[in-house]
Amino acid sequence: MAADSQGSFGIHWFRRDLRVAGNPALQWSWKEHSGRVVGLFCFDPKFLARSDFSPNRFAFFLQTLLELQTELRSVGSDLLILDHGPAKAFPFLFEKLAEKGSRPSTVSFNRDYEPFARERDSAISELLTAQFGSKLHTERDHLLIEPHEITKDSAGLETYQIYSPFAKRWFEKLKTPEVIARIEVQKKGLQYLRDRDSGKIKQDLFQLNWTQLLGKESATLDQLEPYLLQNSKLASVPIPKAGSLAALRKLKEFKRLALERYAEARDFPNVKGTSQLSIFLKNGSLTAAQIIAELDLQTKTFADKSGPSVYLKGLAWREFYYYIL
Repeated sequence: MAADSQGSFGIHWFRRDLRVAGNPALQWSWKEHSGRVVGLFCFDPKFLARSDFSPNRFAFFLQTLLELQTELRSVGSDLLILDHGPAKAFPFLFEKLAEKGSRPSTVSFNRDYEPFARERDSAISELLTAQFGSKLHTERDHLLIEPHEITKDSAGLETYQIYSPFAKRWFEKLKTPEVIARIEVQKKGLQYLRDRDSGKIKQDLFQLNWTQLLGKESATLDQLEPYLLQNSKLASVPIPKAGSLAALRKLKEFKRLALERYAEARDFPNVKGTSQLSIFLKNGSLTAAQIIAELDLQTKTFADKSGPSVYLKGLAWREFYYYIL
């Protein structure tokens, strides 16, 4: 019987939310289990087999995972990275845990919106609840305003197909108390990052790691190092610093140097006129809500043509892309 098998614990399934700061589903699990939560990431073969697969882009992704794993371990938790898609990874992991006499009480994850992701999440949710009896908990995270929250009609059946009318509604929704609260809560996440940057974070913020659950076998199960080694032979360009701290520093740099002149400077490739935050947004090292909170964009209007407002319209366009999907 594993030493920690008697206590309630949760698994947080990381996907497009590769950070600790302001991660709502991870935070829920942390509260639910008094800090006894560990992370899981599953390499999906379909992702690695894509025709547009890039070793350089993958190198940045792997560095993001490494930063997250290092951070979780530094605060008392852990991240296990398995070389299976979730349909195989969860049964495999639950079997390993059962051998040690333990099973998670909950599995948490933040919602995804692309068609493939929605089908995957539906299938995995059925697997976890029907086969393993796990309690699931999901949260909104990757988008500030989810697709179902903006429709032309009250019944939610008629959707926008053109950006401008969608964006006007998005800006209206931005001013509602519900959405303002989402932005305000992310200020705590940003403060966590600042505290971490200055070394003020407690090392026992979490209370459980994979070694406690699986023993020495957890080290051999984790596949991040082999991926890093293999892909390092293929990457051909310098890789930017990854992770949520790097994202925060880049956000501060943008705020200081380029935000006010963004409306004009973004169109000129010979100047640093853009935010350069898209690589962090893609992996969830940073979210739109955190950007809006840090740059104080929630007061901007659709009609405004200033740099901050034009940048906010870009974030609205990003959400429109997921809305259309």
